[in-house]
Amino acid sequence: VGLPHRGDVLKWVGYDGQSDAERSAQELTKSIEEAIGVLRQSSEREVPAVAEALSGIRWRSEAMMTCYPAESRARYFRHTDNSSGNGRLLTAILYLNEGWETGHGGELRLFQPGGDNLKVRTEVEPVWNRLLLFWSDDRCPHEVLSACQDRFACTVWYYDGPNPNVPLFDIDWLSKGSVSPPLLKTQVPLPPVVAAGARPPPQVAAAPTGQVAAEKQSMLTLFFDGRDPEIAQLAKSLELGAAAVLMDLHSAGAATALNEAGAQWSQMLSKEGFEAVKREAGSLFLLLPGGDLLKNCERERWLLQYELDYWRHVEPASASTRQRLSSTLFEPLGRLSSAFSEADGPWWAAPEAVDVWGKALAKENFLVLDNFLPEK
Repeated sequence: VGLPHRGDVLKWVGYDGQSDAERSAQELTKSIEEAIGVLRQSSEREVPAVAEALSGIRWRSEAMMTCYPAESRARYFRHTDNSSGNGRLLTAILYLNEGWETGHGGELRLFQPGGDNLKVRTEVEPVWNRLLLFWSDDRCPHEVLSACQDRFACTVWYYDGPNPNVPLFDIDWLSKGSVSPPLLKTQVPLPPVVAAGARPPPQVAAAPTGQVAAEKQSMLTLFFDGRDPEIAQLAKSLELGAAAVLMDLHSAGAATALNEAGAQWSQMLSKEGFEAVKREAGSLFLLLPGGDLLKNCERERWLLQYELDYWRHVEPASASTRQRLSSTLFEPLGRLSSAFSEADGPWWAAPEAVDVWGKALAKENFLVLDNFLPEK
């Protein structure tokens, strides 16, 4: 994308052509809209506010295919999808990462409602065939964390208001009480992954639904060239708080501390010396949780300050929040998903499943559906 706050590579895909990508987008959105239609109709009694909101959907966006490259440890800073009245109501993301494991990173971190809220609600791993739905406004501020594997996803936004600045596609059948899109088949095959080299495996074990990441160590290390008076003064003038420590690259413990970013960095410092590290990372750089390096901070001071402020104030999800989400959302949906076969139709359309995820969208403002599309 080429913006300082996000590092993904993306392509917008429409629905009118006959390319593999366009056919995949058509099939995916049909299934998402079937789910929205089922939820809209089924939630009229239990969660009427959700039904009313969904009945206002009139348009969908093009499908946004994204890759967050592992090589650059790409991420997307905290934001909301509709912070300026752009018409977006609902965000739908299908993850396309086969063999994704805990530890690969790339979680979508959801915060508690509020434009400035830094209390984490949950972290959703981008595992294969997982659909994430959430409201696009400040009920669901979020960010994408960096990953050590290339991370693929397809995102579609549903609009209840016009936006003349982007191509939108009319889907007013949703507001007319239909349960499913016209001509939708009961089963929609899983779209082929657009990214080169990524293909669905023959059999994929069901991933834990919406697994909430455990609290993570949030200590930062700010490395600086202590022999450069200007850099040393800058480093020592920053407000680090309890979330970060200073480390002079010429100190005895620097190589050990750098090992958190990967053995190659500590080996570089030990074998080739400070100048080699300086050429690669700059005179001032920040080691983030998970091993990411924010390089050349002497030139990107606003970015450094953003990270320091962020990590000084962010609060991991509380134990009570994790327990509530597990017992009311993730575990019930996981059991229902495992109990259905593809011959039964979409598991998430069963009344007992719709009841769970309809209430989740009303109370928690998001929901996670694993095994969303059939693997045929």
